[in-house]
Amino acid sequence: MGLFSFARSVGSAFVSAARSVYDTARNIAVKAIDWLADEAETFVGTVKETWRKVRPVLQRIKPYFAVAATAAKNMGLPWLGDAIVAIDTALTALMKLENSPVLQKLEKAINWAIQRARELRKKMNAEEEAQARRHKKTFEEARSRLPETARHGLDLAALVNDYVLATAGVDNLLEAGELQSFDHYLRLRATQKLLRSAEHKLEKARDIADISADDVFLVKVASDLIAPEPTLSAADTDRLDAIIAARHGKKLLPFVFEELTKAWDVALQADEKQWQADNQRLAREQVLLRRLETARKLGDLAPDEAAMLAELQSTVPALKAQADSLAKRNRERRNYVYASEGFMQMLEKSEEQLASEDRAYLLRQGSEVGTILIDCAQNGKAWEALSEDQQMLIIDFANIFEEECRARSGELEVESRA
Repeated sequence: MGLFSFARSVGSAFVSAARSVYDTARNIAVKAIDWLADEAETFVGTVKETWRKVRPVLQRIKPYFAVAATAAKNMGLPWLGDAIVAIDTALTALMKLENSPVLQKLEKAINWAIQRARELRKKMNAEEEAQARRHKKTFEEARSRLPETARHGLDLAALVNDYVLATAGVDNLLEAGELQSFDHYLRLRATQKLLRSAEHKLEKARDIADISADDVFLVKVASDLIAPEPTLSAADTDRLDAIIAARHGKKLLPFVFEELTKAWDVALQADEKQWQADNQRLAREQVLLRRLETARKLGDLAPDEAAMLAELQSTVPALKAQADSLAKRNRERRNYVYASEGFMQMLEKSEEQLASEDRAYLLRQGSEVGTILIDCAQNGKAWEALSEDQQMLIIDFANIFEEECRARSGELEVESRA
């Protein structure tokens, strides 16, 4: 199950009973985002194109837990020393209970976590990462068999293990040449965001009592999502949804899917800059071409200029066709990208918020735009296949949200400088 499915399973709660205009609009917004995400390569470009433009920004967004640790005392962060004592105490108590195969594996896993806690900044190699994944299974297997009094120490050991797995997974994806899909991209961004949410708390914690079960859970989910084959139960998805709502003021669906809107806008801005560069080059070469053609008519063309003229007569039409094609693609893409921002806000904001912002009309307009986009995705309709009225409706809707979409995508740059 991909992250799309996880988010949609929670998003379905929005649309289980669409009774009011607001419910109906959100229902269509969820479906529109669904289809935009599924058909992203048709509407806004391939994941490879997007990744090439977004990756340099994301590579600067490193989990800062290890960086913060360098400034802390003793072995990194204040709570780590107490955590190691708690983990060690829990292990000692457990080994006195029985000598089972699970506890023997758990001893190795906890001792490994203690060592990693002391070397939290050390990068794992492939063998160590595989070892951490085996230990993760051991922690999950052992937890249900242990008494409540022993679980906190075990959870702290699992926290360290999950943290190094999640950060290693993020590093691996950032170093990889490409991503497999937009779902793959969303898992990367969700993991980064969950780590940053947990890391902020871990950085501030003075002792282990400051680290809550939710903090441990967020790091666990981060390590789950970044795994080659992610799994997340319905109960964990619901719990994640509740934590994100409490900490970020938004539900899981917009928390996840806003990363596509950000990525698409970053890619769009890169292509708009590329068009500007291409257009400037085209303008210069067109001026030179006209000058040389005039010189030829006047019989005042040097041999080297004749060769240059022949080359320009070949390259300028191709460059113009390339610039025109990119301009057309950018115009169409901006409508889908900025419309997705409108759908995001329909999910993020309550009916009262939209009314207070004098944007209640967006419910009707958003429903109409969403219905058109769903029809495009389901039936493979290109932009040219839409009527003029449909195109203008989408353009008007997109224009409303352009500035806010740019502000949302600007959050990536803010993160990269943090």
